[in-house]
Amino acid sequence: MYCLNIGGVQIDRAVSEAVLDPVQPAGLEAALRTAERIEADHDGALEQ
Repeated sequence: MYCLNIGGVQIDRAVSEAVLDPVQPAGLEAALRTAERIEADHDGALEQ
């Protein structure tokens, strides 16, 4: 008789990867847009 042993950490890792991998490119794009917006706001403040 064989027993299958799967720990909670393995399940958590698999679920996290399944959820986060597809949205990772969108997160990177959002971070870049935010950085550009902050830089533009900073430049605008310096002009004033």
